[in-house]
Amino acid sequence: MMQNELLTIVTLWLIVPGLLSQMDDINRCVYEVNERDLVANCSSRNLTAVPQGFVKNVTVIDLTMNKITSIGKMSFPYPLKVHTLSLHQNLLTHLDEGSLKNLPELSKLDLGGNSINFTSLSLPTGLFRGLPLKRLLMSNMSGILNAEYPEDAFLDLHQLQELSIDAPPNPTFGVGFLNMTNLQTLTISFCEKESLNTSAFEVFQKFNLSAFQINACDIGQVDTNITDIFPNLDILDIRDTVGTDLPKRLMSLKNYENSSMQRVSFIKNVAGDKDPTEYCNMLSKDLTRYLITMCVSEVYLIGNKIQIIERGTLIQPPFSECLRVLDLSHNMILDEYGILETLYFYPNLVSFHFEQFLEDLKQVYHQVFHFYDASSIFQDTNETVWPPHNPETCLFTVGAEKRDNEVILQNERSKREILILVFPRNLTSLYFAPSLKPFANIEHNLVFWGTEKWSKVRFSNCSVLAKNVKFFGLENLKSLEISGNGFTELPTTFMKSFPNIQNLSLNHITHGFGEISENIDSEDPQWVCSTLRQKLEDERELRLCIPERDFDPGVYTCEEVLGAINQSWKTIIYLTQTFLEDELCSFRLSSAIYVGENLTSDRFIILYSDAVFRHPLPSIINQLLDKDNRFPIERFHESSLWDQLHSRILCKD
Repeated sequence: MMQNELLTIVTLWLIVPGLLSQMDDINRCVYEVNERDLVANCSSRNLTAVPQGFVKNVTVIDLTMNKITSIGKMSFPYPLKVHTLSLHQNLLTHLDEGSLKNLPELSKLDLGGNSINFTSLSLPTGLFRGLPLKRLLMSNMSGILNAEYPEDAFLDLHQLQELSIDAPPNPTFGVGFLNMTNLQTLTISFCEKESLNTSAFEVFQKFNLSAFQINACDIGQVDTNITDIFPNLDILDIRDTVGTDLPKRLMSLKNYENSSMQRVSFIKNVAGDKDPTEYCNMLSKDLTRYLITMCVSEVYLIGNKIQIIERGTLIQPPFSECLRVLDLSHNMILDEYGILETLYFYPNLVSFHFEQFLEDLKQVYHQVFHFYDASSIFQDTNETVWPPHNPETCLFTVGAEKRDNEVILQNERSKREILILVFPRNLTSLYFAPSLKPFANIEHNLVFWGTEKWSKVRFSNCSVLAKNVKFFGLENLKSLEISGNGFTELPTTFMKSFPNIQNLSLNHITHGFGEISENIDSEDPQWVCSTLRQKLEDERELRLCIPERDFDPGVYTCEEVLGAINQSWKTIIYLTQTFLEDELCSFRLSSAIYVGENLTSDRFIILYSDAVFRHPLPSIINQLLDKDNRFPIERFHESSLWDQLHSRILCKD
């Protein structure tokens, strides 16, 4: 009797420290409450085991990015109301039978990014028994996969609607998958130097799949006719394959002729038997003859070495009338004008992406394109995930408010321009970034149609030089960034194209604002009292009224400013970035201009610094910039400019 008691005491003494450690781990988790769930956020906490002590009403447990190696029978020792569990990116090699039995409401489980090799030891029979799983993610595993799936473990997935899984070489989806009669979405990661044949998926032929996605990791081949057994797809996504190029993929759409789909994605489908630096595709009417019969909301043809788009391709209904998202990024297309001119034919288009980087033109591919869904259990399945963008890359983005369909009225072309750009009025997102110049140097006025709702435009780092031209159709723009470009002359007319601008960025302008002299600090408040006074009073015998010098202390008010203007021949406005940012200075400026204009017209002279064009200008300043009375202070190192200023002051308007 004493021996048994001693054994019991020793055993408890050995176990309790481990339990205490796991109970301490629960303190690393943070509970978060949203509208529907109580979430235990235990992600990235360096955990080596599942923490103990979760509250019983927790509904979501996030254990992403830890170092958990296994899930045992005591990992969840008491029943929980958890419906979502993420073990993504841990070090899992196996889950014990019965380890999930205390999660009777579990419907979403993410095991991706681990080291589960799909043997019966890693996924034992009965593991999922009794669970109402609807979404199971098991892709991106490390290590060597077993040649056959542990099908007995999958026999219990009667309610499963979405499955994401890695495929071994020459995979066979056998009887273990027959009970997945509710399956709607199937995502396969096939990272093997083999061919993925249509016959492997015959078991799914009995199901009514609506989404089929394959990622071949740039090494796997996928049969051209892989979709023959899925006639009712709503989403088709095949990417990163070798051996079959875009033309063959497009021709395989014959199975979906005259059908309606949400998304067609052929991303980085290349032929592996040709020199990648020479091989390219033409998107022609013939190759797209099945696609244009379809009503598709989203089309992604990314990274397929498309070099030429035949005129008139993809603009026929019903395709053109249904299209809402079009992505032609990472190809070799240089005819940007031709692309822009076709956007008008898509009345319901809301997003257009057309980025062409230098790496694309050289056919050096390093981009990794993640699936638009099935990549995370917490990701919205409707979310679009774009590849990361280099902020220094030339880009043209547009943001607009969503609105109902409108009819574009035919306006009279009363203004002379080199290009008219017509956009669908539902467009809310435009990404246009070729590696080369997306526009030729702008020398004439541009007219934008269908852009009344555009609120933000970013056109940056494209090294485009523009004359002082006028843009029409962007009068409602609130935010404009044109950094990294240049102007061949002072852009006063250009700035008046945007009367309602609130945020303006002109960083890194390469030309057009003059070279800054080392002898002049454009933001120096003493410049007026020193340099300007010396040049005009001492050297040219004029008398200045300088507030800092001539106003009595404590009497520097708007009334003093207006009195000085009334008694003066001309008024010089010295505009700096600091001046425009000061609300009191802006008020004085507005008052001065109002009174001055009512006394004598054209009596103002404007000295300005380059920095003022990096911020929205007050509308009253825009009115003055048209007059022939402005002088950039960065050029006052030229003696001739002082003479011009002197002449302007003395002239009678």
